[in-house]
Amino acid sequence: MIRSIQRWFVRLALSGVGLCLLMGTSAAPVAARLQQVDAPATLIAIRAASHPEETPRYDRVVFEFHGRLPENIRVEYVPRLIADGSGAVIPVRGNAILKLTVFPASAHSENGNATVPGRISYNLPVVTEIVRSCDFEAVVSYGIGLSHKTEFRFSTLTDPTRIVLDFFP
Repeated sequence: MIRSIQRWFVRLALSGVGLCLLMGTSAAPVAARLQQVDAPATLIAIRAASHPEETPRYDRVVFEFHGRLPENIRVEYVPRLIADGSGAVIPVRGNAILKLTVFPASAHSENGNATVPGRISYNLPVVTEIVRSCDFEAVVSYGIGLSHKTEFRFSTLTDPTRIVLDFFP
């Protein structure tokens, strides 16, 4: 009997509710704090523009996030854009593709609606199109179609949280 009561208290203490009850607080604020800490960044905007007046000239692509910057960011040239999961080749307008992959992140709201378009076309000197290839299990990937393979610069900014890619002609 004592052993089963001890097990019950251990299970209660290990659960979020049990910990709150033992500490004399409610479970709702703790759950809300845990969600805020563990919530992946949400992609809320994608922008691209040419900066011909700058020296050197460049095209800039900006991925803006709500929340903290994703912990893992990978940027690489790829021969073709592959859809994560299905393995299907995704057509991308341009002669070169730079792939951006971020984790943990999402490109959809809590109810499953996309927060940004899956395909955006541009008529810039370097940037031709941006196409989503993944938004699943906290991984978001986009291919950036380019008129040609070129030098690029990658940076991050805060307030608001952004990933910035500059492409030089």
